[in-house]
Amino acid sequence: MSKKILKFIVWLLGIAGIFMLMYVSTFKTTDFRYLNEDKVLEYSFEDLQKATAVNTGIKFENGKGVLSSEGAFFVIKLPHAFQIGSIDIKLDDCSEEHTSKIYYSIDNEEMVPDQWWEFDVKKGETSVKVDSPSKIAYLRFDFGEKVNDYFVPSMIKINVAKTVRAKFYIFTALTEVLFTIACALYFGRRRVRDWINRSEKRAAVYNECDQVFSLALSDFKARFSGSYLGIVWGIIQPLSTILLFWFVFQVGFRSGAITGYPFILWLSAGMIPWNYFYDAWFGGTGAFTNYGYIVKKVVFKIEYLPLVKVLSSTILNMIFNVILVCIYSIYGHFMGVHIVDMLYYSVCIFVLSLGLSFITATLNVFIKDVGQFMGIALQILMWLTPMMWQYTMIPDRLSWIYRFNPLHYIINGYRESLIQGYFFYHNWKQMIYFWVVSLTILFVGMRLMHKLKDQFADVL
Repeated sequence: MSKKILKFIVWLLGIAGIFMLMYVSTFKTTDFRYLNEDKVLEYSFEDLQKATAVNTGIKFENGKGVLSSEGAFFVIKLPHAFQIGSIDIKLDDCSEEHTSKIYYSIDNEEMVPDQWWEFDVKKGETSVKVDSPSKIAYLRFDFGEKVNDYFVPSMIKINVAKTVRAKFYIFTALTEVLFTIACALYFGRRRVRDWINRSEKRAAVYNECDQVFSLALSDFKARFSGSYLGIVWGIIQPLSTILLFWFVFQVGFRSGAITGYPFILWLSAGMIPWNYFYDAWFGGTGAFTNYGYIVKKVVFKIEYLPLVKVLSSTILNMIFNVILVCIYSIYGHFMGVHIVDMLYYSVCIFVLSLGLSFITATLNVFIKDVGQFMGIALQILMWLTPMMWQYTMIPDRLSWIYRFNPLHYIINGYRESLIQGYFFYHNWKQMIYFWVVSLTILFVGMRLMHKLKDQFADVL
């Protein structure tokens, strides 16, 4: 078999694998009819009767649902979490017409009181247009107002949002294109290298990038050199911290599920990005002092040194993101297309920590106390960031305080995308604020470093 045919087979298998992964994670099935039509979940009267295990105060008798207590309701558990576009309700009869509510939840039978939609309980067909978050797994219907109210449902249809299919096509096509480009660059790497070497300017840029990545990889390996377990130590420490907090809060204090998801999923979605930020900023602060021999003797653009440290932390973060995907998959909550959000928020942490590293690394050359202060500052910042507690615990009048913290956008964004299914542009106002702050910090840090870098060699 020729190399060209083998490369084509590898590319074809990759394209097919990406398509299947995206389809199953989006529609939770291998039934391909949803490529051309929207998914509809239908529940007949018989189906509702079978749901009596989650009914409260409702008896189905003589073809009717009769309320035997006030506040009676029944819950429909969807086969998987979906984004809902509308709900069609058909009642053959009801005791009296009134307006009631449909409560919804991500993954918990206990509905949050402020998550509901209103609908008209009346004879005939009613279509309820809903503003749905990306993931809903439980719907609670309140058809009555008082004891002995009755309703006769013949059909309830849950229509999955039309945007689900559009998002599938967009993100699948984008992923396939990126995969094809990656394959083309890898399989044709010799031609790419020849094209780069034809221009001195391109070759110079390539060599600088190669130096930076080589230093980052060497720095990453140097962390664990000389130990028997090597890189495993870099994984054990953060994972042990996550397991410790999980044991203390869930097993010890018996903290329940957060937003309907297991506590370990909620906690890991906050601690893994935090560990990346902590490692990148703390490591970047010592960039110039740790590489003093390069600053004083070697012909090298020293402004790249904080970038080397942050890239070294990025390698470890990539491993942890894979572990995070595995944790969610083990619990049956594979994030599917929202892996894109993980990559986006990783870029956010990269830019923020790089900007801060430029500032603190420059100051650390002249003020040695900066390195000591960093440990205290990061410890305080860890507890000020809603990582091990919910930001909703803060009163609304004080909410502006934590919103000023750029890390709130990242940690909360991780959880909203992986748990609630929102895409990164959901909270666009906070996104604009984050990028304005982060790019400003990056600009200030680079200006400060360029202004003082000529004095580094003398001080070091």
